[in-house]
Amino acid sequence: MPYKDGETKDKNERIFGLVIPRWIVWAVVVPVMYAVVFTIGYDLGGKKIELNYSEINIQESEKGTSDPIKVPLWVPSDKIHQQTRFNFTFDNEKILSPLRRREQLDQVIKGSKTDMEVFLRLMKWVRAQWSPSRPDPYPPINAIVILDKIRKGETGGFCAQYCFVLVQCLQSLGYKARYVTVKNHEVAEVWSPGFAKWIMLDPLYELYISKGVTPLSVFEIHNMILSGKHDLEVHAKQDTGDLRQYLSRYEVFAVWVKNNHVSSPINFSDIERYKIYFLDDPSDRMHIPVQSLYTIYPEGLYFNPFKS
Repeated sequence: MPYKDGETKDKNERIFGLVIPRWIVWAVVVPVMYAVVFTIGYDLGGKKIELNYSEINIQESEKGTSDPIKVPLWVPSDKIHQQTRFNFTFDNEKILSPLRRREQLDQVIKGSKTDMEVFLRLMKWVRAQWSPSRPDPYPPINAIVILDKIRKGETGGFCAQYCFVLVQCLQSLGYKARYVTVKNHEVAEVWSPGFAKWIMLDPLYELYISKGVTPLSVFEIHNMILSGKHDLEVHAKQDTGDLRQYLSRYEVFAVWVKNNHVSSPINFSDIERYKIYFLDDPSDRMHIPVQSLYTIYPEGLYFNPFKS
């Protein structure tokens, strides 16, 4: 075929200075090159390959073996900050300001010098509002409504109602407080800026538990009981009955992620879906309600609520 320069297209290829007919290149040389590349790649794939990237040593094992890949820790354990996977909600001071003003809570805690003094004074005040009785009909999770209905004799209140009122009183003063379900009982936890930790409060018995001078969380109490340690100090103003039986309640517990029942009310029948059970062993999930969440990681439940 003629080209614009008037010449005929060359039918040969020049390889390494040799002039070879094109049909020989495509029929022989190219297939041979492909075969060589494939063979080299196959051989490399079956051998151990070591790649060093700084401190990383990634090893691919011989075919047919199952040696683990070595992965280094980039961050020292004491520098790691684990964050909760759950969305905890709390009512704020503005929403609960009517409760704070009406019940004159600032006068209740007046003169308190520490977080713990505030907590104990509020717990004492809440416990004094009524004597334990059956909550029938069951009042909504709203401290003002609970107090009004009980004071009018329209219903009663036991451990849960004391906790609902105490938590909302604490929240009205700017504290992060939440509900915790233990075995057949309800208690509260509050974040103490002074101790930089969660502290359990049981308003039904005006009770908290410590190890030495440090008040404990539900999780810490749970761990100490299961480990068989007996250096817990129980501080209670009301009779708990058999103390061992009382402490056994902390063998199982669930933290509520929803603690904003004034700004976002729900029916009490829906509460279970907002509880996170802590399990020491994942197999224990067979013993909790099917609609409930669980975790085996305490840092998912015990965190600084002002930093998460």
